[in-house]
Amino acid sequence: MIGQAEAAGEHPEAEYLVSPRPRSHAVQFYDRDEFLRDAVARYVGAGLHADQHVLAIATRAHNRALVSMLEMRGHAVGRALESGQLVLVDVEPILSQLIVRELPDPVAFHEYVARALAQLRATPFARGGRDAAVRVYGEMVDLLAQRGNLRAAIRLEELWTEAIERHGCSLLCGHDLDSFRNAGDRACFEEICRLHRPVLPTERYSTLPDEQRLLEVCRLQQQARALESELEQRTELEAALRAAREAHTSLEEELRVTIKRERDARGRVEASHAFKEAFLGMLGHDLRNPLNVILTTARR
Repeated sequence: MIGQAEAAGEHPEAEYLVSPRPRSHAVQFYDRDEFLRDAVARYVGAGLHADQHVLAIATRAHNRALVSMLEMRGHAVGRALESGQLVLVDVEPILSQLIVRELPDPVAFHEYVARALAQLRATPFARGGRDAAVRVYGEMVDLLAQRGNLRAAIRLEELWTEAIERHGCSLLCGHDLDSFRNAGDRACFEEICRLHRPVLPTERYSTLPDEQRLLEVCRLQQQARALESELEQRTELEAALRAAREAHTSLEEELRVTIKRERDARGRVEASHAFKEAFLGMLGHDLRNPLNVILTTARR
């Protein structure tokens, strides 16, 4: 009964949350914590109903909220925690251990994941032993992204992808879309999407009826096309601006050369004028005595 309730999700993405593919690495984008908590409760609750192991690596607040939501939906959370079927881990101390110099340590990460899954599969609940199905929900990457360390977030997603392939579990990550609000974050956002399958949109899209969802897709495509056009125009304007700056720089250089030539010519003229004055002064002095003799003789 609980499984049917979980499967009857209000948004189409609930199908994945209920029955994730083996070795799948999904991301749930969200705008509000309430939507994320609901998605995680569907994912974890369906795993509990299917007698799978569940590991949730989240903040204390989110783990408490998850327990409350699972209990409200009729899951025997206490029994799941006691038997080890459900394990809740505080993400903060784990993250502080795995991040070295702003980046995740691959060795420490893989050792932690291997140890956590081995302990999970060795609990009293253990069904299937080392090959038991495990669902993991993680907020490590989300916290890194929220703190602006997108480089570390992408690297950690890559490590999670490796771990999923190695250990055969399914993983759901939550990502606050606000972490990618700046235009410069687009490349990081695209990389995050590339590393996940499937990519689940935020509540502003997921909760819409089918017709409105299709309309919203068209609107988003139009906005993307308009943005691409704007980027192309901006690129052209930047190229024109660079060309104008280069032309301005060239004109400035020509002006400096012209001014230098004018100064050099003026210097030569002034030097010639000074020489002429000096020459005439010397000539007048040298001719003064002979002229005086001539004038004196003429007066006699």
